[in-house]
Amino acid sequence: MNSAEFEQVSQRQGKVAAEIFKLRERVDLYLMANDTEAITQVVITKAKKGDLTACKIVLDRIAPVRTGSTVNFPLADLVDARAVLDAHGAIMRACSRGHHC
Repeated sequence: MNSAEFEQVSQRQGKVAAEIFKLRERVDLYLMANDTEAITQVVITKAKKGDLTACKIVLDRIAPVRTGSTVNFPLADLVDARAVLDAHGAIMRACSRGHHC
């Protein structure tokens, strides 16, 4: 096999691998969409039996790790829709100025 033939085979193998990956992804999405409740119950059951990977999956969903810090904004009381819009604007301005949001 010369280098050109080898390159063609490698390209075909890469394309096949990519198609298999896409197919697996679609199958996974289908299964997840149709068996969400059953999958959730299996993971919870495994977590209760001590499966640490299942525990991590459950905890990551119900109590995700905080990635930021608490930010305090001085805002007026949110007594009506106008106050909510003003508060939203204040938060957006602070974020646009580089405050941690």
